[in-house]
Amino acid sequence: LPRWRRQPERALAQWRLWDHMDAILTLGVTQLVSVIVGDPPVQQEEGNQIHQAQINSLTTLQKRDLLLLASFYDHSRAMSPMQRWKSLRRKLGFSTWKSQLDLAGGLLVTLVTLLIWSNVTFASLANRLSVFGTWWFWLIMAVGWGPWLKRQTGLLWTSWQINRQVRVIDHQVNTVRGMLSRFERQQLANQPLPSRDRSDDRYELINKLRGILTSLGFDGIAVIMDRVDEPHLINGNPERMKAFLWSMFDNKFLKHPGIGFKLLLPKEVYPYVNRGDREFYERSRLDKQNLIQSLEWTGESLYDLSNVRLAACATMPNAKPSIKDWFEEGISQTELMATLS
Repeated sequence: LPRWRRQPERALAQWRLWDHMDAILTLGVTQLVSVIVGDPPVQQEEGNQIHQAQINSLTTLQKRDLLLLASFYDHSRAMSPMQRWKSLRRKLGFSTWKSQLDLAGGLLVTLVTLLIWSNVTFASLANRLSVFGTWWFWLIMAVGWGPWLKRQTGLLWTSWQINRQVRVIDHQVNTVRGMLSRFERQQLANQPLPSRDRSDDRYELINKLRGILTSLGFDGIAVIMDRVDEPHLINGNPERMKAFLWSMFDNKFLKHPGIGFKLLLPKEVYPYVNRGDREFYERSRLDKQNLIQSLEWTGESLYDLSNVRLAACATMPNAKPSIKDWFEEGISQTELMATLS
């Protein structure tokens, strides 16, 4: 790695808003693909069940969008990326044979040319081989293979840009090119690709993911951030935490429809919020973010919270368990609240 990347402060200073967005998309898309293709660790979770009828209800464009998202953000070690992508395509019932027409055209031109060459009655093998040196032979090859070569070169360049911009996971450039080559030209036209140094494309990709999840019966996306002081690159350093987090304080991002954010941040970060400049406050609009400076609980609030959680875990619908039921009758509710406080 370059020297600047080996320095935590400089590496974290390069962390951008769209890197956070790429991380969210990676987590969401990977889990969704795992459920659809039947990855057991995810499929066993009752709340994540997706039935084949729901998958079949997706429109052709939504199936295209999901495969496109999987090309960029699916990150699982259960199987190879291309094998997993093909498994997803089969589950979705998405046809890709038209995307191979340019390859078929090149192969057909080559086959016809070789058949003609094998039937030409030349006096000797040397004369027959001289056909490969004639201009018309190479012109025919160029006409036959030109569209395929042009398309694959463009997709290779796009895949390299995606690999360069999506930094939260490592892509194999040729693998991404192979996935993108399964789409028809018109299916990729004007589609948002995470190949540029900006957040606009990521917002569009998040909207595509939200639309797919809505059709599959999910209400939205919840993003919970916690323990940001623990990664070895940060290691509890407040300056490094600030460098990592600061790009997330963006009102457009935090208020994006269909996504709920809950950032449980160490108290060492808050002094930097107080010292933020005007540009930071205009971008973050903390007055709209339901900011809680400190999580302080009273005995009464903890008592009520405990009862709510017990009720959520109750197996009988009409049961109203209380934390007081766990103690002897001589212990009053006031004593419990005082102890919790």
